[in-house]
Amino acid sequence: SMPQTDAVSQNPYAPPITDLPGPMNGGDAAHIDAELARRKHLNHEASIRSIGLLYYLSAAGAVVSVVTGISGLVGVEMNPEAFGYVVGYLLFPTILAVGVIILGRGLRRLKRWGRIPTFILQGFGLFAFPVGTLISVSIFYLILSKKGQMVFSEEYRQIMDQTPHIKYRTSI
Repeated sequence: SMPQTDAVSQNPYAPPITDLPGPMNGGDAAHIDAELARRKHLNHEASIRSIGLLYYLSAAGAVVSVVTGISGLVGVEMNPEAFGYVVGYLLFPTILAVGVIILGRGLRRLKRWGRIPTFILQGFGLFAFPVGTLISVSIFYLILSKKGQMVFSEEYRQIMDQTPHIKYRTSI
């Protein structure tokens, strides 16, 4: 234990002095601003990343659909005219699944390009009344709001680079 000589260090109620940057320790204001900005947008960031997870799950559903369709064809003799319909039936969900996986990855990484395809995809979700409409509207809010624009910005990417120690924590 070091001998403490000044009045602040002898106060048991004074904040602890650490080597971390901060106002009490002479830290720079830019780092403090980055931390405040990150904490202010952290819930929004986590919500956008969760949309990406939701897209991964929907892609898994499309993959299950394709696998089920293929397994149903095993051992079945097919009319050559019906072959085109079957390929189309299996090809569309496969292409959709790959696209949604790419989009989900972009959202999980907060890539700016992910906003437009998400907007388009959720536009179709508006027609799935009532639950799909509510989900789509909430996703529109997440990607189009001021916080959403900030989370997808280059400035926020720099803030994330400056604050890797700040992580979103969920409660049990």
